[in-house]
Amino acid sequence: MTARIHEAAELMDGTVPAPLRDALTGLVNRDLFLDRVGHLLRRRAREEAAFTVLCMGIDQLDAVAGALGPLPADLMVMAAAHFVETAVRPGDTVARVGGGEFAVLLDGVRDAGTAAMVAGRIQAALAPPLHLDGFETFTTLSVGIAPGTDLYGRPDEVLRDAYAAMDRARAGGRGGCTVFQPAMHALAVERLRLESDLRGADPETAFVMHYQPIVHLGTGRISAFEALLRWNHPHRGLLLPADFLAMAEDTGALPPIGRWALRTACRQAAAWTPEGAEPVGVNVNLSVHELRSPGLVGDVEAALAESGLAPNRLRLEVTESALMHAGEQAVDTLCRLKGVGVQLCLDDFGVGYSSLAYLHRFPVDVLKVDRSFVGGLGVHPEHLGIVRAVTSLARGLGMDAVAEGVETAAQLEQVRALECEYGQGFLFSRPVPADQATALLRAAPRW
Repeated sequence: MTARIHEAAELMDGTVPAPLRDALTGLVNRDLFLDRVGHLLRRRAREEAAFTVLCMGIDQLDAVAGALGPLPADLMVMAAAHFVETAVRPGDTVARVGGGEFAVLLDGVRDAGTAAMVAGRIQAALAPPLHLDGFETFTTLSVGIAPGTDLYGRPDEVLRDAYAAMDRARAGGRGGCTVFQPAMHALAVERLRLESDLRGADPETAFVMHYQPIVHLGTGRISAFEALLRWNHPHRGLLLPADFLAMAEDTGALPPIGRWALRTACRQAAAWTPEGAEPVGVNVNLSVHELRSPGLVGDVEAALAESGLAPNRLRLEVTESALMHAGEQAVDTLCRLKGVGVQLCLDDFGVGYSSLAYLHRFPVDVLKVDRSFVGGLGVHPEHLGIVRAVTSLARGLGMDAVAEGVETAAQLEQVRALECEYGQGFLFSRPVPADQATALLRAAPRW
């Protein structure tokens, strides 16, 4: 344990009675914090009293707890608590209000600019690394700011809005800082409604799969479809994965949805066997949560057995970011999936990670050239070099390459000239329901 964590272990406010102090950090607890905010609200009603509440959360806490265990996570919380308190004025109140979340009451501060300066000072105090269980870990805080105004009648409302601003800051990336706007509360309420709807959704009736063709550029024929999940919400209509998948992971609703999607895609691909001149395959996306699941391999085997689909016609897609977040467990899981006989596809290749440093460790069959590079063909000259490099890399490693996001005839001509094996995009078809995908197969188009 480093000196930074030793400092954090000291009691931080010996004047606060134990029942009103957080046992782990020594900070005041939520009850006392809200009592002090309530005092300032009452004072504000009588005189011109100014205050601002900051809510901040440790961005890395869940990852540390998952990788290293609860004790290193507690040490991280203790260290963060200490450095938050030492970065504010002696008269300001710092409380622990959640697992890795803190609130700061800035008495006398009325403008968001000053509060943002305080937030920056707190974030800077945590910049040096912590050493936890042999790992060097960097700590960032996402911060939400809620200035006290006449709109508030209860102290919990101020903390609620600071928390909503913190959520918005975190959604924009680690270590962000956001000032509360009234629209954020409406969004938070809508999210709560959507979360409730998601918890009550039956995968068998609430979700549908759409399919987008993947075309073999040598023959111009459809060789496979990517299966894409949609939520048929009773009031909001058809929702895309970006609208609900992260929420499904957070609420624990994802595993049954993922199993349903896998089974449905395999059954559909098996049903397509007599529809084309050659059997077509199906691509199914895996999230980082599913990649970490110890039951994933069994779920895949069960879906194949139930549908009768040949394993080599199932291609499981994972993104680079999912592989990185899944850690060492991903290597073993992918090797076991290869043992089942399915193919593995690396999606979003080259976006945001040092792919070459670890690509050889994963038993990947296919690289997908990210749509951002394909979409830039003919517009950004350097994108041609990137697509050529990824296609050549795949060929050199004995893998196939799929160009995603092909939307124009000119882009198709360019990826063909680069000898990319497959293409996918709106030029061929948008994602469509199963019956339309079947009709497309029967029509046997050729590009």
